[in-house]
Amino acid sequence: MESWSFRELVRNPETPIGERREFLRLLMSTQSEKLRPAISALIEDPALGPDAVRAVAVFPEPQSADQLIEKLATANAVLAIAIVETLAARSDFADTLVGALAEERIARDQIPAYVARQIASSTTRKDEFSRIWPLNAADLKKKEAELAKWKKRLPESELARADPAEGRRVYQR
Repeated sequence: MESWSFRELVRNPETPIGERREFLRLLMSTQSEKLRPAISALIEDPALGPDAVRAVAVFPEPQSADQLIEKLATANAVLAIAIVETLAARSDFADTLVGALAEERIARDQIPAYVARQIASSTTRKDEFSRIWPLNAADLKKKEAELAKWKKRLPESELARADPAEGRRVYQR
């Protein structure tokens, strides 16, 4: 199949969600500029929104971080986590996120602690971020060790097979 058909399948709500996610991952791996226009629309897609948000980091534009921050105001919980994780993943995005936190366009409680640790290591605005979110160095080392332990127990291959909807159902029981 050629890339054009993959793009159509990703956008088609009739395509099974697992296949849509896989096609999006394949397209992201090609880093084809032809995918860029479709990403914004896919962010609005309830099933593919978080995956599309992560694609923004692969195809960044100067306004991408600001657009994600704006979207955060109306995002559901799953999409909001994908947005803050994506913003923390790139240094330039993290800097924009720190600015939004400093200007109180984003509330501190919208940032989970594990994302705050990532921001602290990726932003170039470390001093400003540490005033907003003070992090204890000893706690950081302890958390990093805990994360390393779980990463060994849960390899990427296992996490890739995870079904967030099923996990949510299990958690809600």
